[in-house]
This record gives sequence, structure tokens and C-alpha cells, in this order.
Amino acid sequence: MAGDPGDALPKVEAALRNYPDDPGVQKYAGVLHYRRKEFGLAEPLLTRAVSAAATDFEAAIFLMRVYYNIGNDQKCELTARALLGLQPHNADALRTLGRIYNRRNDWAQAAEAWRHLAEANPGEAEAPLQAARSYRRQDFAAEALEFANRTLSVEPANAEALRIKVEAAIALDRYETLPSVIVAYFDLHPDRALALIERLAQGKDVPAAAAMLAALAAAHPMDEAVSQTIETAAEDWRVLAIRSELQRNDKEAAICLGALRTLRPEDQTLTESLDRIKRYFLTTMKDAALVGDNDATIDAAEMVLMVDPGADEAWFAIGRSRLVHNDPGGAVAPLRSAAESDPENAWYLLNYARALQQSGNLIPAIPVYRQVIELSNGRDTPHSAEARRVLGRLPSMLLARAREALSEGRPMEALAVHEFLTVEAPTNPDFEALLAASLDTLLAAVKQAYKAHSPATRLLAERFLGSDP
Repeated sequence: MAGDPGDALPKVEAALRNYPDDPGVQKYAGVLHYRRKEFGLAEPLLTRAVSAAATDFEAAIFLMRVYYNIGNDQKCELTARALLGLQPHNADALRTLGRIYNRRNDWAQAAEAWRHLAEANPGEAEAPLQAARSYRRQDFAAEALEFANRTLSVEPANAEALRIKVEAAIALDRYETLPSVIVAYFDLHPDRALALIERLAQGKDVPAAAAMLAALAAAHPMDEAVSQTIETAAEDWRVLAIRSELQRNDKEAAICLGALRTLRPEDQTLTESLDRIKRYFLTTMKDAALVGDNDATIDAAEMVLMVDPGADEAWFAIGRSRLVHNDPGGAVAPLRSAAESDPENAWYLLNYARALQQSGNLIPAIPVYRQVIELSNGRDTPHSAEARRVLGRLPSMLLARAREALSEGRPMEALAVHEFLTVEAPTNPDFEALLAASLDTLLAAVKQAYKAHSPATRLLAERFLGSDP
């Protein structure tokens, strides 16, 4: 309906006189009045259109918008709920519900609506930010942190999301999440940022304080307040490290020495102390692993990493421990670090691939399994045999995952699988049939996204046409 909606009004009114009961004419007239902000005239027309054609989603969406604009939240909510009953991931309905609940200060229901919208449209910043606000207003810090992080993944400089993240992390004592955003937070609130770091540097979380100070020093090397905070913290940590070594308090010494290494990586005077602490905790870690003490193994490994972040044995000990204790998601990052530190270690790579696969990251697992096979140099080792078996099953698992994602309203996951198969099929005949099946899945995803008025519709349609013009 390009141009001035009023231009079409005389024709529509004539059509209404001739076809007063035609739902299509009623809808068209109602939409015209809506666009002219004549909500009182639009409401009865759209109501009749929806009553005559319950599955006309466009008419229902415009009726819902009319109710929202005239402030009839009760009817607006009912219409949105009816839409969601037919299309559980309808973006217009979820967004409208979120705004209604915001208007009512009903933060519990607002959070639920915005959360569903954020999951349905992961590329948008509005929904996760609104969810973060709603959770923060309920003092649900963990959820607020999660959705602030989602917002920042889309808009890294979003000031409100940064503030919510910092506040939520402080409430949860999750200071390890802050070094990545401290520079942006400092640029917004320098006094608050330095006050937080000073509190952490005094014992609350020394490693996090060191990481944040290092980030600020790199970003603002000439800032006097930053430099003074660094000097004060470094002097305090050096004194505490010496005292702890004299008292054989190895854990406290490791924390302070690790913090000093983060701030002053070029300081050679720390080398001897760091090596001694590292050897001590490596021995402790291995002893704990031998007797099956999972907590002690991880604690000792974390102490090793505090003084030597590149210690592959420690990364592997943490990752392997989490993997065998049914936490594959938590195992991925440490096992990746171990594999990156020692890329020729097939055992590290195999466990990393297992963690990826078991945590649902099937596509990233494939090249890692292939690395395991390459390292065998053509020999049939136990590691390479397992990698070959898994690779033989993964393609069909991928397609099943894509169909499951589509059935649950996650078309972008189906698209990711299709894109992978498109690349793989030309060099792997076994993937050709899967590629054809994935086209059917992708076409269904296009149709589903279109019906749900999803922002992903265009992307999915372009990808489908690129594969099967």
C-alpha cells in the first residue's frame, strides 16, 4: 500500500458498498484506516475480517495493532494470544505482548514475551535488551546477565546492556565476565569502573581486577587515574605475594603472582616464583586426578592456569573432568584451549571433538574429528577409528537436527545445516542425497518464517533461491 492511503480510500469505500461482507475488502479497508490512524474506523472492519477468516494472520495483526494504539490492552492481549495459538513464534504478537506488559509494569510476563521473541529472532537487539530490563526489574540477576550478553553480541556498544551486565555480574559475584566490557563501561562511567576494580583488587576477585586493569592500560595508556590504580594494585599484590611465599601459602601466592604477570608480562623477576608455584599445583592436580577427586583436580588446574594461562595439561584436566562428569558444554572451552596449545595432540583433539558433539555443536565437531584422522598419518589408531565412526554418522544426525530445529521454530539452525551440506556435497557423494533433503527442509523454513512474519524470511528465501533457482 505505497503512497498516501487516502488515495485509495474512495475506491475501497465503493468496494465496501458493493461487497460489504467480503473479508478481503473489509481487511483492506481496515488497514487503510489504520495507516491513516483512524483507529475507530479500522476496528470494526478488521474485527469482521478476522471473524470471517480466523487464519488471516495479516488481518489479526492489524487488529491487534489497532487495539494497542487505542489502549485496549485486554482485547490486544487476547488477539495476540490467539495469534500465538496458531503461530507460537509470531514476532508481531510477541513484540506487542511485551509492550503491553511493559506498559502495565508486569515485568514477569514482559520478560517471558521478550525472551520468546529473542529466541525466535536471535539477530535482533531490541528483544534481548527488553528481556534484560524486565529481569533486572525483578532482581533476577542471572537472567538479566544472560540477556544483556545476548544484546551485546548484536550491539557491542549498547550502553544500557553494558550497565545491566555490570550490575548483574556484581550481584552474582561473576566478575570474570567483566574484563571483556570494562573498557566500554569505563568510557561511560570511569569513576564507577575504577571503584569496582579497586574493590576487587583488595581481595574480592584479584584475577578479574588484573585482567580489567590490563585492558584499561592498553586502551587508555595515558589516563592518570588508570595508571595510579594499576600502581597501587601492583604494589599491594607484590607485597602479598612475598608474604604468602614466606608463609608457604601457595594458593594466595599463585593468585597474586598471576595477577602481577597479567599486569606486567615482561617482568622477569617473577619467573622463578611462577615456575615453583606452577610445578607445585601441577603435581597436586595429577595426584587428585589419580584418586578421582574431581573438585581438587579442577581447583589445582585453575591455580596452574593462574600463573601460566598456556598450560595445556591444566586446560585438558579441567575439560576432561567436566566431560566425564556429564558437562560437555562446560568442557568445550577448556578442551579447545588445550588443543590450541598442543595442536599435534590427538587425544586432546578427540576429547574436544567429543565435547562439541555431545553439547550439540555437530558442525564444528566435524573438522576436529578430521584433524584426529590426519594426525594418524594413515595408521588405524584407536583415536582415528573412533573419529571415522563418528564422521560416518554425523551427516544424517545433522539433517535430523535441522528438521527438529524447524519443527521447533528455529529456521536459522536449519539454514546453518543446509549451508554446511552445500559446501560438503560437491566433494562428498554421500552428502548429495542429504543436500536434496535439506532443500526440502529449507523451503519449509522459508514458508514458516513468512507465515510468522519473521525478519529471517528474506535471508532464508535468498539462501534457498541461491541453492535451487
